[in-house]
Order: sequence, then structure tokens, then C-alpha cells
Amino acid sequence: MITMNNLKAPPARRVNRKIPEFQIGETFFNLSSDLLCIVDRSVRFARVNPAWMRILGWAPEDLVSHPVADIVHPEDSKTINAMEAGLVESTSALSFENRCRCKDGSYRWLSWNSIPLGNKGYLFAVVHDINTRKKTELKLRMSDVALRESLRDKDILLKEVHHRVKNNFQIITSLISLQSGKIKNREAFKQFTELSNRIRAMSLIHEKLYRSNDLSRIDLGDYISTIVSELYSSYVNFERTIQFDIRTEPVDLGIEQSIPCGLVINEILTNAFKYAFPDGFAGPRIVTIILRNLKGKHVELQFSDNGVGLPADLVISRTDSLGLSLVPLLTAQMGGTLELDRTAGTTYTIRFVKK
Repeated sequence: MITMNNLKAPPARRVNRKIPEFQIGETFFNLSSDLLCIVDRSVRFARVNPAWMRILGWAPEDLVSHPVADIVHPEDSKTINAMEAGLVESTSALSFENRCRCKDGSYRWLSWNSIPLGNKGYLFAVVHDINTRKKTELKLRMSDVALRESLRDKDILLKEVHHRVKNNFQIITSLISLQSGKIKNREAFKQFTELSNRIRAMSLIHEKLYRSNDLSRIDLGDYISTIVSELYSSYVNFERTIQFDIRTEPVDLGIEQSIPCGLVINEILTNAFKYAFPDGFAGPRIVTIILRNLKGKHVELQFSDNGVGLPADLVISRTDSLGLSLVPLLTAQMGGTLELDRTAGTTYTIRFVKK
């Protein structure tokens, strides 16, 4: 029979010299709340302490001389192979987790930490009950899976919403286009075109969101490039070529700022295309757009042209032009500020904090 004589403590500083060493070891072995065991070279239980009965329901006589594999879950059989290797090498500690069968047929997760007893062909193992921890981990994993599935469903729904909104805008613009085709008044036709472009500016936001991996934010630089191209084809003919200098840094905006920002871009560019370069304008026609990040979440969006400029006495917040009068209102909706410089052409500088 294996006794705790195999596990002699160092002779120095004994707690109670009157108690023999093996008695100290036996007392610890029998009273430990952890599952303790000694496994022989054939991976059979040589000794187990009473904790095995308290936690798994097995009395010592139920386990001693029986293979450890008898109570290990079949899916965890590789841990038996690890114990066999540990018995052969007899050099290092061995740690692993597995499921062991209780006497009532259920399984509990255990964490094993074992060391070889010299070259005697035995392993001494301290085994912790980790079943509660494993159940908690499983619940967390299941909750995480459920959350991911819920988020995926919401993403699909949100994607569908953006797609339908975009399609509805396209239907509206198509109806406006059909109606404007019957308009003989040139000024009324221009107003219909501007209205269609405003709707298209909002529709483009939802199109970008629909095609984005992040359904709640858009790349503002990409949006600027697209809307410039679309407005240019609407207003500028080949005889009035405009050069563009577009410099953008990565800026992503949520939908609550994207809509007013898109409309601001539409109105400023529309005004430049219509009025900055009248017939007979001499020299190159240049529109510059700069988007940059400032400190923190502050963003600066600047539009400038080298055209004839706005009248010196024009106050854009009180102008009869609907498009220009919308610019300060939409800028305020973004939580931003607007500066207007008329010294060389026209420059609009908008600064806002990204939300």
C-alpha cells in the first residue's frame, strides 16, 4: 500500500516535532478539500482521498486499482495519454483539464496538476473541481453566440432599411425627372433639377451606408469624390471644364451628421458650378476641396474656387437663394461653424466635432 511516506517534508522547522512526518502527510491527504490521488505506472488509482467521495460520489474502494480512464469522458481520453507520457518521462509537472464521471453518471470538469514521485513510477495529483467555472464559461459563450446572431440580424435589417430608403429616393427623383421633362419654363426646370440633386445627395448617403461594412458610418472622403462626379455631370458642359483639387484625410461620419453634411456639400458645389465661372471667364477654372482632421475629433471641411466670388454685400443666411441659405442652417445642424472668405474667389471653411 502506498503511504504518504513517499512525500517526506524537509526536516528543518517542523511545526510539531512530536508528530511523525508520515502522520502530517496522512492528515493533509485525508483532510484536504481538493481531490488528491496517486496514480501508478499503469495509470490506475493507487490512492485517493475522501474528497473524491464528497465531490464525485466515489468511495476510495470504488477507485483504487481501477484505471483512471474508467471515469474519464471518452472525448477527453487524450489526457490519459498525457498521464502515461508523464509516468514514462518522470521529469516535469503535468497540467490538464478533463471531464470525469460521477457515481450518479453525470460528469464534472476537473483541473489536474500532477508531479512524478521521483523515479518510483507514480504520479501525485492535486485535482480541483472547476465545474462551476466551466458552466459559467459555457453560458458566456452561448450568450456571445446569441448576441452575435442578434447583431447580425440587426445588421441585415438595417442594411435592408438603407436599401429601401435609397430606392424610395430614386423613385422620387425619377418622378421629378419625368415631371420636369414636361416643363417649358427654364427657371422652373432648373429648380426641379436642384431639388432632384438634393434628394440624390441624401440618397447617396444611404447607398454608401448600404455598401459599407459599418452600417452606421460613411467615409466622407469617398462620398465627396462621388458627389463631385455626379454634380459635375449635371451642371458642367465640355466647353466649361473645371479642374478639381481634392485632398481628403480619413473621416467617418455617423448618419446624423452625414445627411446635413452631404446637403452642405451639394449646395456649395452647385453654387460654384452655376455661378463661379460665368461665360467669358478667363483662365483656368479650379475648385479645391480639403478635408482634414484637427485635434481630437475636430474636422475641417474647406471648399474654394478661383471664380468671380460672391457679391461683397451678400449675407448667405438672408439671401433669396434657397441653396445658399441652407448652408449655415445645415452647418449648425452638424454642430459646426462656418467661415466665408471672398478675397480670392470664394472659400467656405466648415469646422465641426465628429460624433
